Amino acid sequence: MKDRPTINNIHLLTGGKWITRTFLPIFDKQLIWDDEADCGSCCPLACHVHPLVQDEGNKNVYHKLCTLTALKAGLVTRKEIIEDGR
Repeated sequence: MKDRPTINNIHLLTGGKWITRTFLPIFDKQLIWDDEADCGSCCPLACHVHPLVQDEGNKNVYHKLCTLTALKAGLVTRKEIIEDGR
């Protein structure tokens, strides 16, 4: 497992604009990183935007969260992920 930043904010490109949400740190094991998700190419959200967490050591590096787990945790909405709301 890689060193990962604390999840206390997310960055998301939605509607052509970057949004940032800051919150108390989440240590919930239900959130997983995109590259550790075992969904392969079958995930229906794979072609949509993913919530990003900024690296603590390098502010130019971001880590992708699994979009499905971020939706279930309430960090993002379906409309934000699928811009037209379908």
